[in-house]
Amino acid sequence: MQSRSHSGHRYYPRPHHHNPPQQGTTNTQTQTCHNCQSQIPAGSKFCLQCGEKVNTSSFCTGCGEKLPAGAKFCSNCGTKI
Repeated sequence: MQSRSHSGHRYYPRPHHHNPPQQGTTNTQTQTCHNCQSQIPAGSKFCLQCGEKVNTSSFCTGCGEKLPAGAKFCSNCGTKI
């Protein structure tokens, strides 16, 4: 790193600082456990409260319809998920 002289004082460039992440923010993407109704963070494979496996399929196995997160039945054909 080179220093520059200005009136006899050395100048060292300061590193650029980015805004630090805000503390206290929460992830609002959750789903509800179908076994115990606890909120499960998005991306979880198992419920943090009861250990139940989270349904990760996003399509109905009966008709292939895209399913919303937390669906228990297909809205197109009624297949239990």
